[in-house]
Amino acid sequence: MIRKWDAKETRPLLTLWLESTIHAHPFINETYWHESVAVVRDVYLPAASTWVWEENATIKGFVSVMESRFIGALFVAPDAIRRGIGSALLSRLIAECEKGPWRQMLAIIGDGHNNAGSLAIHKKFGFTVAGQLRSVGYKMGDWRDTLIMQRALGDGDWTLPE
Repeated sequence: MIRKWDAKETRPLLTLWLESTIHAHPFINETYWHESVAVVRDVYLPAASTWVWEENATIKGFVSVMESRFIGALFVAPDAIRRGIGSALLSRLIAECEKGPWRQMLAIIGDGHNNAGSLAIHKKFGFTVAGQLRSVGYKMGDWRDTLIMQRALGDGDWTLPE
């Protein structure tokens, strides 16, 4: 069900990203997300390595990593939430990243403490809050915080690099 995604074909990922983002952020006007499609399509997705959860030829979730250690996206279709898809994808991503020489993995959580679903799944996989950037985003008439979460890969900082 999980497979590496070919970065050239972005339409199914964009469709899922837009649907799940609008669902997860009902307090932000949908126009903002529609206006963000081009940057996701042209900047973020081409720069990322992505794994997808596919059922009956339909993408139900995806996770992307940038520079092999920065989680750029974790999205699950609204009709597939609470079925373990996000957990399976994040678990696979962590395993893939642990194959490299990196010792730490970072997740940037937009809208900080208001993003309960993202915070919960990252905490479940051992991420802890490493920092908070206060009022760094302004969306729809309100200031938004960003949280930086961190998790060790492999031995983390318990052993010296080779």
